[in-house]
Amino acid sequence: MVSLLLVLGSCTSDKPSVPPVQRPAASGSASLPAPAGPAVSGSFSLAISPREPNRQTTLGVNAVGFDISSTNVQWLLNDSPVSTEVPAQFNCSAAAKGSTVQARATVLGQEVRSNIVEIRNSPPELTKVRLLPETFKPGDTLMIEAEAMDIDGDPVTVLYAWTRNGAPAGNAATITGQVKRGDNVAVSLRPYDGQSYGTAMVLEREISNIPPSFSEHKNFSYVGSRYSYQAQTVDPDGDAVAYSLVDPAEGMTMDRSTGELVWNVPPDFKGEKSVTLMADDGHGGIAQYTIFISISQ
Repeated sequence: MVSLLLVLGSCTSDKPSVPPVQRPAASGSASLPAPAGPAVSGSFSLAISPREPNRQTTLGVNAVGFDISSTNVQWLLNDSPVSTEVPAQFNCSAAAKGSTVQARATVLGQEVRSNIVEIRNSPPELTKVRLLPETFKPGDTLMIEAEAMDIDGDPVTVLYAWTRNGAPAGNAATITGQVKRGDNVAVSLRPYDGQSYGTAMVLEREISNIPPSFSEHKNFSYVGSRYSYQAQTVDPDGDAVAYSLVDPAEGMTMDRSTGELVWNVPPDFKGEKSVTLMADDGHGGIAQYTIFISISQ
């Protein structure tokens, strides 16, 4: 007998296993974590700003390719290391005009240096300005008292420009010409150190009424029992002045228009008597002047 033996089995062929092929990660796919430390890129740079500092400037530094807050920044003044309170800032007040400043850092063993900046001229500053006199009186001239300083030690000139009612009125520390009631006066001041101008300052004043003033003299007349004294005043505004007496003695009068003081001296008076004269310009300006009358016979 012939037998048929069927052997049932898998139809797959037995082939050697092939190790999987690694393919590059597609764009945008997650990459392996970077080593711990500052965030860096392929190129590093430092940049100081502003690029034209002076001694009133605080410099800052910006980093490209790494995290500056995780890196030690060293500042160089004239190529010599200096310490700073804030690592990423440099206060230029201690650097002389003409000095150079640079920053450097070490990133992954690579030294990175910034651009070099030069300390430029610092403009001067006004430190004190006063318009004088603070209380204006006849005969006074408006003037400026000014002081300035220069951090570089340069000599400073203060430049003036006066105007009176919008018209030029001089370029000195004092105004040209006299001022009168109602004038609007302005003066501009600007410091200059020969290279740079500092910040300008403008002062303004409206001239109010200027009171009259008495002219001192000792001329009087004494005939019989009649004493007379002629008051003399000056009013810069040209106002008419009205005269009067403050607490006059008995028998003492003063002409309101002319300013003549008359005193009919009592027969039994001997000694000294003081009296205060007053002049009023009608615009709030008042002046007082005290005289002493001496009667010996």
